[in-house]
Amino acid sequence: MKRFKSLRLQVACGVILIVFATAVALSATLERQSEQALVKAAQARQDTSLRILVDRFMQRYDGITAVYDAGGSIERVSWGDLPAIEGHELIDGVGRISGETATVFAWDPAEGDFIRRTTNIVKPDGNRAVGTYLGTSNPVFASMMEGEIFRGRAVILGNSYLTIYVPIMGPNDQPIGIFYVGVAEAEIAAALQAQRFSAMAVIAGFVIFAILATFFGLRLALRPLVRLERAVRRISEGELDRPVDGIDRSDEVGRIASTVDGFRLSLKDARLRDEEDALRREEQERAVEALSQSMSRLADKDLGCRIPQAAGFPPEYERLRRDFNAVAENLAGAVADISRVSANVESTASRIGSMSNDLSLRVEKQAASLEETVAGLDLLTQSGDQIATRASEADGLAGESRELSRESGAVLDRAVAAIAEVEAASDQIGRIVEVIEDIAFQTNLLALNAGVEAARAGEAGKGFSVVATEVRGLAHRASDSAGEIRNLVQSTVNQVRDGSQLVRDTGTSIVQVLEKVHALGSLVSAIATDVEGQARSMSEINVGMQQLDVATQESAALAAEADGASQELQSEARALAHTLDSFSHHDAAEGEATGRAVSSRAA
Repeated sequence: MKRFKSLRLQVACGVILIVFATAVALSATLERQSEQALVKAAQARQDTSLRILVDRFMQRYDGITAVYDAGGSIERVSWGDLPAIEGHELIDGVGRISGETATVFAWDPAEGDFIRRTTNIVKPDGNRAVGTYLGTSNPVFASMMEGEIFRGRAVILGNSYLTIYVPIMGPNDQPIGIFYVGVAEAEIAAALQAQRFSAMAVIAGFVIFAILATFFGLRLALRPLVRLERAVRRISEGELDRPVDGIDRSDEVGRIASTVDGFRLSLKDARLRDEEDALRREEQERAVEALSQSMSRLADKDLGCRIPQAAGFPPEYERLRRDFNAVAENLAGAVADISRVSANVESTASRIGSMSNDLSLRVEKQAASLEETVAGLDLLTQSGDQIATRASEADGLAGESRELSRESGAVLDRAVAAIAEVEAASDQIGRIVEVIEDIAFQTNLLALNAGVEAARAGEAGKGFSVVATEVRGLAHRASDSAGEIRNLVQSTVNQVRDGSQLVRDTGTSIVQVLEKVHALGSLVSAIATDVEGQARSMSEINVGMQQLDVATQESAALAAEADGASQELQSEARALAHTLDSFSHHDAAEGEATGRAVSSRAA
């Protein structure tokens, strides 16, 4: 019962907390909604009060124009000129109708601020707040100067109001005054407090009702659980014959009761199964005892042990008894077969030892012969490497000869070209000599004509005649020198042509030598390649022989190991035969008699 009381207390506390949280949330929601509703109602009243205020002034004064939006709220107020306002009957009338504060401001150019001309706001000293200024630091001032309507909270003479300020625009579209209406926030707070007290009273009644309903509901709802707790206690104490109450219910309690009753029946069936299992365990223990004693004899190398039918084995373990007897018989036969095999193994191991010894001697001789062969191949491989080295050197010399021959051919080609240039220069010299001879001939003719003209001139031309004679002599000597030069040039040209021919013949001979050297180099290169291939083949043969030598030595070692293994096998076969001789092989009848004695002791 303590558990259910605790559960009842927990559920009750949980429900109370939920109800309390719901009440708090509901209270906060109602308060917020009430505040919003009051603010909206106050704003609607302010719009109405503002329309009343503007309408009263429009009735009293001319030149006022008001613009309304689709909802009927004032968007703009214009006034041609703001006159002096005397008396406060209009403001007081608006206050009586709307129950709110109202003020009309006028622009004071001297102070640069809006001054209260008429208002129903009263200062703390009991006088009207006429003649007080709005204040340039007031947020409302900036909105008015921009020609915008201000809606919101404002502090007026130390008190907070929910206000509407509408600028009065003059002819030049500049603010010349303000229409104001507002309601003190203290009035809204008082109305909100009254609604809060009413809501708290309703919520408190709801909480009390919920607590009482929870208390009585839990008592009624937990009564079936108390009966279930008693049934579970009976089951835990081992009382399994009494059914669980409440299984005929169709709700969750009924399903739980059915589950508990099913658990009771399961425990009852388990108790019956435990009793049957106890009987089977007793039979199993008898069978295990007989089997254990027979296994112990078998472990003591008694191959004739058997479990007789009269050993008291339960029927379900009869197959185990037959299998054990079959295992014992098969083990006895296997040991006998192993004994025969052991004798054969010993004989075979002896023959293997003899053959392994003979094989070891032969392999050792073969290893010695292979070692000598490998040494000879090493010498032959070294000789082949030396021949390959010499062939490579000869191939290098042949390559150098081919390169030198190519360079000689190139030098001859340059010499032939130079001789050709000399021949060309000789031809030019010949043509120059011809020109000189022509000049000498023309000079001689001119000198001859000059001499004739000088002779005609008589005494006056004697000097000129001498000069003409000297010129003609110079022309003859130039002609003779040109002839000698021609002869020398012709001789030089002939010698150059002979030299050129000799150079061409030398080039032809060098080309033939180049071809022979190239053929010789190719032959030497082929010989070097063949010798290198032969050297690699000899090296591979040498490696193969060395591997064969290693394999032969390993074969000798394996033969020696086989000889030792055959001797060890012989020794192990003798030990196995000695071990098999330790097994007893009395007949099955004796074993069954022994088994009956064991069974009787087990019983």
